[in-house]
Amino acid sequence: MRHAAYGIDAMLAFIFLASFIGKTVPRGAFDRFTTAVAEMRLVPPRLGRGVARLVVAAELLVLALLVTPLRATACLGLAGAAALLGGFSAAIGTALRDGTRRPCHCFGRSTTPMGIHHVVRNITLACLALAGLAFHAMNDAYRPADSWAAIAVGLVLGGLLAALDDIYELFKPMSRAA
Repeated sequence: MRHAAYGIDAMLAFIFLASFIGKTVPRGAFDRFTTAVAEMRLVPPRLGRGVARLVVAAELLVLALLVTPLRATACLGLAGAAALLGGFSAAIGTALRDGTRRPCHCFGRSTTPMGIHHVVRNITLACLALAGLAFHAMNDAYRPADSWAAIAVGLVLGGLLAALDDIYELFKPMSRAA
């Protein structure tokens, strides 16, 4: 179970790193994310930029907690990840229910409209974060260095999940012109 815990830590750390970088590093990325938050119409427009800042700060905090080599901080990171991902799922689900289908810019420049696959991805990741908490609780020793293979698998899975929108666009059925 220890290896599964480290793999989950690495996967979520990669996802939160990719999300943070995608929202803050490329030119105009934060403005696009702020616009996406506003277009979800879950908060008044004047609060959109502040909410976007809070999301980015929370993602950075979760990332920092997940990569700190202490079990207590990793567990706080997993709990924070589960809470954020649950909140993201609820926000996207509410926006979809209200008819919003704009790209969420979760990882930067995505052009994929928000869809149920975003909700499923986030709920699955939240459940994995909770499983990671349970796995850490079952282990008596915390030695991430013992689990390089699990960490590598977690990083690869995190990369695939961060690229989910691109993968989804690649494999979704093409619409037919009448």
